Amino acid sequence: ERADNYRDDGNDNFKKKRYRIAIDNYTEGITSNSPDVTLNAVLYCNRAAAQFHLGNYRSAFHDCIFARKFKPDHYKAIIRGVKCCLEMKKYDDCIKWCDAALMMEPDDKDVLDWRSKADKLQKTLEKEIRKQAAQERKEEAEEKKLIELIQSKGIKIAGLDKLRSETKLSPLILANVESHHPAGAKVKVDENNILHWPVLFFYPENSQTDFIEAFNETNTFADHIIAMFGIDSDPAAWDIDKKYKPESLEIYFENREEERLYRVDINSTLHDTMLHKT
Repeated sequence: ERADNYRDDGNDNFKKKRYRIAIDNYTEGITSNSPDVTLNAVLYCNRAAAQFHLGNYRSAFHDCIFARKFKPDHYKAIIRGVKCCLEMKKYDDCIKWCDAALMMEPDDKDVLDWRSKADKLQKTLEKEIRKQAAQERKEEAEEKKLIELIQSKGIKIAGLDKLRSETKLSPLILANVESHHPAGAKVKVDENNILHWPVLFFYPENSQTDFIEAFNETNTFADHIIAMFGIDSDPAAWDIDKKYKPESLEIYFENREEERLYRVDINSTLHDTMLHKT
């Protein structure tokens, strides 16, 4: 009788769209441990309905499962389970629950429509998964090819030794050949197997930067310095004293592992600098 009362209270609150209170009512009824299996199935099924209206589809589906444990042929629980699966995009499960309903009501048009919809969506989902997997394989192959090219040029990449025991490139390894600049530029290779690296120039005296998205590895630093600070270029807005001239600049690169700066010959290429023995 106690569980019956909680069910009735829950139904009353459900009709008034007070779904959270209804859930509490049904929960109290469930925890009353009634020996009536049909009543328990109804309590779980009704709580599933309230959860569904709140958008708690996973919890609602869980309650549908429990309702069927008490009464496997509880049709309302099966139908609500179907709707939950559709909302959660669990199309395989949706088809199974539709089949369970159709075993009882073979001509239920709504169920037939839901099953058809789930079947189409599942096929679309599987197609997208295959497409994504193919794209990931393609990208991984390109990344491995890029790593091999970088290695063939004598350039060392931090963390690459760990790769020898792995079948897939570590994101941490790939991060070492990518820019941390907001532009998100990455090292690229052209048709002549020339690498183009993202390079950041930092001017500590003025706390300013210049970002070169694609620095050709065969270019010298002088090429870029002259382009930025040569006589044919306007001074940077922050270079108030016009001190930044090619002949007065010194370039250093940072070895982060050693936390040390190394001076760079302005006439050296980017590739030569990357081969620097630290």
